[in-house]
Amino acid sequence: MGGKRQFKAKAGGECATVASLFKAEREPGGLHGDRRIVFKDQDAETKLCALSVDHSWDLEEMIQANHAEGVAYELRFKSFKVDVSVRYVADPIAECSYAIVSGRSLDETCALLEEKIAHWSKQELFDDWNNAPHDKAQILAILRIGVAAPFDYEESFALTLEQGLVHENSEVREATLAAIGYRDWREFDQLLGNAATNDPEERSRNRAAIMLTHRPEAVTEET
Repeated sequence: MGGKRQFKAKAGGECATVASLFKAEREPGGLHGDRRIVFKDQDAETKLCALSVDHSWDLEEMIQANHAEGVAYELRFKSFKVDVSVRYVADPIAECSYAIVSGRSLDETCALLEEKIAHWSKQELFDDWNNAPHDKAQILAILRIGVAAPFDYEESFALTLEQGLVHENSEVREATLAAIGYRDWREFDQLLGNAATNDPEERSRNRAAIMLTHRPEAVTEET
């Protein structure tokens, strides 16, 4: 690989990917998380915007990218006909685009997006990691797995992320830490603690320690 890849941490100790900006938000009552769909389609933004018109999703906010600050380009849509929010993100760290879907109409909306826009299936994500021909490909594969990881801990994703944490290449291990930062799975605390203590690279040790000590703020239940 030409030059060491950098996964820059945000000031204040937040996990080192822009994904830390997109932590899942539970619905009131804590019953619903979000789901992420990682797109293959280069025209995903255009197609998602067309769907927003067809299904009456209002564009509430457009966030321009600021890569120096770790801010990704983002479009935020909300439907006032059904309970759903859709966020389109062009992530410069994982080098992919994806939708973050939340709300009580999550299942129906995800099915629509998956029908209309080419995306990575779970099996394709794992196959891409297992068959990656070189370290650069493995880095991108593990980052996509981190993006696509479900709101709640899931063993199939966890086992793949664990493989990345013990990879012989330090950049793949660091990318795996960045991938883990896309979700706040407390089940990974022991592995992060091990990385913070035992990883051969100081950068990875420091990153793992930051991830353990700087948690996203808790979402309180509305009364």
